[in-house]
Amino acid sequence: TPTTIKIKLMKFSSILFLLLFLLLFSCQPAFKAPAPPADTRFHTTPPSKIYFNNIRSTSYTITTDEATQTNQYQLRKWPDTSTTPFLLPVIIDNWLYDQAYLQLKWVALEEEPKPPFRVRAYTQTTEQYFSVEDWTWSGQHDFGQQLYGALLSGQKLQLIKADSSQIPLFEDDALRSLFRITLQDYQKLTEK
Repeated sequence: TPTTIKIKLMKFSSILFLLLFLLLFSCQPAFKAPAPPADTRFHTTPPSKIYFNNIRSTSYTITTDEATQTNQYQLRKWPDTSTTPFLLPVIIDNWLYDQAYLQLKWVALEEEPKPPFRVRAYTQTTEQYFSVEDWTWSGQHDFGQQLYGALLSGQKLQLIKADSSQIPLFEDDALRSLFRITLQDYQKLTEK
């Protein structure tokens, strides 16, 4: 009968409307990661990424952060615990923008230093100080490169706290080597 057809058509229309309503309003807009810094030091190229992803990434634990659209690479050989303080470098691959950053994480320190702080690098005949003014991608990049150069030249490192007390860093040769390996891979990825 025509009345039952109208009722079925109304039910179908209301169900269709409800489904369309749910579909349109249940979807959330895609999260857009903040734009990366416009710094050429962080730029990666297809050949450097292919080398890193196909050869070097097998030595790393990879964590993907969907919110920021980045892959985080941490060398697998780092110890889980340590009694001597050091900085653990993590390579952050911002694949959407063809950039890579260096994230430095303090390990085995009671309290992480807040910028500004200084690190003393020395041998029996030389001494230099690295000042860290900010903990941005640029600040961590520059600080990591300074530490890398000091470790390559065999210098000992000390964190100078606000009260002028000093804490030795990277006393273990294995930790020094792991830092150098990670920084070397980061430099190849950013073609430095």
